[in-house]
Amino acid sequence: MIPAISGASALGSGASSAVNSLDQTQNTASSAAQGLATGTISDPTTAVTAVENASLAMDVASQIQNKLISAETTLFGLQV
Repeated sequence: MIPAISGASALGSGASSAVNSLDQTQNTASSAAQGLATGTISDPTTAVTAVENASLAMDVASQIQNKLISAETTLFGLQV
């Protein structure tokens, strides 16, 4: 039973780290878009790249969430 607890702890820690990384990516994109709108960023490629990276990161996070929900549904549907 101890390995399951440490595994759950590792999963929770990894999920927390991933959410923090996703949040940072979103904040970077927001700052870049705001900089482009206000004219503080002269190179639009920088802003577009940051926004596209944030969009891709959100898509990956959504796909991971869907896979986890599917796995959870499968596990709870198993009969013992």
